[in-house]
Amino acid sequence: MPMYVKTRGSQADNSRKYWLLYILYAALALLLYAPVLHKSFAADDFSVLYRIVHDGKLLEKGFFRPVSDISLYISYLYSGLNPFGYNLFNVLTHAFNAFILYRVLLLLAEGRNNAGAVAFAGGLLFLAYPFHNESVIWVVGRASLLAACFSFLVVWISLENDSLPAKATAFLFYFIAMSSYETSLLLPLVVGLLLYLKKRKPGAILSWMLVLFAALAINLLARRISMEEMVGDYASRLFEWRPAVLAPKVIKVFGRFWLPPMADATCLTLLTAIVGLSLSAIAVYYIRAGRPRFYTVAILFGCFLLASALAFLFGVSTKTVEGDRVLYFGSFFLCAWIAWVAGDISGRSGLAFWLPVSGILLFYVLCLSDNNRRWKTAGERTVALLNQVRLLAVDQKPMLIVNLPEEYRGALMFRNGFYQALLLQGIDTAAVRVAGYQGSSVNGDPDLPVVPVQRRRGEWQIGETNVVVNGAQVSVIDGNAVNMATFINGNIYYWNNQRLLPLKTAGAE
Repeated sequence: MPMYVKTRGSQADNSRKYWLLYILYAALALLLYAPVLHKSFAADDFSVLYRIVHDGKLLEKGFFRPVSDISLYISYLYSGLNPFGYNLFNVLTHAFNAFILYRVLLLLAEGRNNAGAVAFAGGLLFLAYPFHNESVIWVVGRASLLAACFSFLVVWISLENDSLPAKATAFLFYFIAMSSYETSLLLPLVVGLLLYLKKRKPGAILSWMLVLFAALAINLLARRISMEEMVGDYASRLFEWRPAVLAPKVIKVFGRFWLPPMADATCLTLLTAIVGLSLSAIAVYYIRAGRPRFYTVAILFGCFLLASALAFLFGVSTKTVEGDRVLYFGSFFLCAWIAWVAGDISGRSGLAFWLPVSGILLFYVLCLSDNNRRWKTAGERTVALLNQVRLLAVDQKPMLIVNLPEEYRGALMFRNGFYQALLLQGIDTAAVRVAGYQGSSVNGDPDLPVVPVQRRRGEWQIGETNVVVNGAQVSVIDGNAVNMATFINGNIYYWNNQRLLPLKTAGAE
């Protein structure tokens, strides 16, 4: 409990109050994410679940995330292949992270007359924050969710207690966090800054950082021993340090922390510049207000930048919601900073504080609703497609699928894991082959029906894919790749953005 709690009775009362607050956050989270609680699995969900459930493997080459995989297996034990149990776990964990933010801000704002309002508002902002949706909505996105959760617990513990058991617990939690996902790599520096903000002695700050760096070193050693390589090809872009590549990526990611994805890159750049000017104006205000107040908001903003370092290096889509899970860890400190600035400038918890906070919350809820709609639509189409393949596979005729959807406006569908999805559904994959994918929905409107265009006899254009039929031989030109297939008494199907339809050709009817 916080240091200002004096008696045993008041500790019990405060504990009850705090956990009632978590229940409130959980109820609000369930309300916000209600449209997607029954959402289908997507993409890597299928391949990871198949690997865990059927192959019994908790480690994959290039990925050291056993904690996330163990949590998925536990979800499988109580929910089977019903996605509701997995989605519920993610949403309740997100609510717990918002509760941790409340407790962290309460500790940082201790002694201020509006500390409770600032802490509560920070938790609300993080709860509704819409630009890290993959962490909450995508089942395997829980890897970043769990990594952040255990990292936030480390922050909470370090601010509240300086004992040896507290440091041992933080050591364990940070090891678990890094065994879930890698976004909290710079957590020791973040903790050091926050302890400096709390005016801890240099020796105490150094001891905390050494403990956490030791946990990080042991985690990296465990990765090296258990895996053939430290990182896979997937993370190779982290090491792209050329200024011409890195600088635009940093600017785009910074903009995406504040703004929704936009198809118009010029508009996003302009709005990002406006955000930058607004932040500069806030900095000028605090410089004039005095050094102590400026240092506080500067340190909190520094924590946000450090927590977002891997997001800046990795990058995120600026046109769709894809990849925004890497923003989850940094968004915790961003929401803390926003709540702190609103409370600090207003100086109280009345209308001057809640009016701007409510405006930001409304903006967040509207953006979150749009993101939920994307994932809900993607889930519905995923289920519809799998159900159709199950029905079509009954006659066991060879089936070639072209224009298979990878995602819907950034919400994932079958970017990976299509065959594992069929196997999890008990569908025989021997007669099913995918020869062409739809590609990014940025290139077209995924709500418009796809209509095959016959270019010449035996040749059709379906979206971005060309299909050439010559008797029983089928050539599919998907981008620069040419796939050859021979179908005897088989059928060619294409996804028209609503359902699978047969491509009626002379060679495949």
